[in-house]
Amino acid sequence: MGCRTIVTAFPTIAIGAGETIVMLGDSNTKGFQSGVGDNPAFRWWLDWEDAVTAAFNAASQTPPTFVNSGVTGANAQFLQQAPNFANLVTNHDPDHVVLMVGTNDVTQNVQEAAFRGFVASILSQSWSFNANMKFHLVDSVFRNGENWPNGTQGASDVSMDALNFQMASLAYANPGRCEYWQLRSQCWAWEAANNPGHAASGLLTQDGTHPSNTPAMGQSDSGQSLFSSLAYTQTTLTVPK
Repeated sequence: MGCRTIVTAFPTIAIGAGETIVMLGDSNTKGFQSGVGDNPAFRWWLDWEDAVTAAFNAASQTPPTFVNSGVTGANAQFLQQAPNFANLVTNHDPDHVVLMVGTNDVTQNVQEAAFRGFVASILSQSWSFNANMKFHLVDSVFRNGENWPNGTQGASDVSMDALNFQMASLAYANPGRCEYWQLRSQCWAWEAANNPGHAASGLLTQDGTHPSNTPAMGQSDSGQSLFSSLAYTQTTLTVPK
């Protein structure tokens, strides 16, 4: 199975003042510090939350409320199961869900069709609860190393691309209710420019999988800041950015 091109032209979905956003996913969403464990200071979206909040504050409007529904070790199947789904999503009655999932599915060798079915179940359950709930589906980026170029790590890279393709496909199939934020290809471009020694970790990741939250010596970006920045450029708000 080779890498596939991900369609990037999706209808934009605007985030408004005072809305509730559930951040759903695995340890990258929860926040994980290698060698320590769960630590929200390492969540991939920390800087994105700060930027979104600042934009609404600058416009003198109420910022969104952010709910961290990341679960360390979670895969797509876990997230859509009862009672996990209710605890993580519907109990918070969100206007938006930002979903990043796939890293653990790659580790567990979850096949494409099964993964797509689990993510589709998350969408359908959400829309059964609230037909107006909006989804922002986000690339999973690294698994087992940030060495570049994409594909040099074999099966993990091929599987990650395949699962991300399914996320993008589901977004494309549900215009107006889903959009797709593409991070992975742009992170590989960053690695090509900034990782000449092909280090497997220590730049954008702490351990080859989880984003760093402090730039390495001589760098201006951490994994956390780059993920957040790439997401923010693809985020539409009802106020100026």
